[in-house]
Amino acid sequence: MQSITAEIAAAIGLMHYYNGTGLDTLPWGPATDNLVDFGWGSGPHQAVKSMQRLVGAAVDGIVGQDTREKYARWVHDLGWQKANDAVVEMRKTFYRAIVANHPD
Repeated sequence: MQSITAEIAAAIGLMHYYNGTGLDTLPWGPATDNLVDFGWGSGPHQAVKSMQRLVGAAVDGIVGQDTREKYARWVHDLGWQKANDAVVEMRKTFYRAIVANHPD
C-alpha cells in the first residue's frame, strides 16, 4: 500500500466504488459523499441498498429512475445536513449490528 499514490487510490475508488455503481447518478452533496464512503468500506451494493431503505425505494441494489427520484426528493425535503445526518446514523446502525452479531 505504501507504493500506491493518492492518484492511483483515487482512480481505484472512482472505478470500483463510484462510477457505474449508481451512486454516480445521484445528486452530489454531503449525504452522497457519505454514501460513497460507506460503499468504499462496506461495498457499493450495500451502500445502495441501505440508501434505498432510507428513502423508501425498492431495495434491490440498483439505482434506477425511481431510486434517483426518491433520493432527490428525500434530500430536497430534508436538506443536505439532515440527509447527511441520517446517512451517518444509518452507518452507525449498520456497524453496530455487525458487532452485535459477531462480537468476537
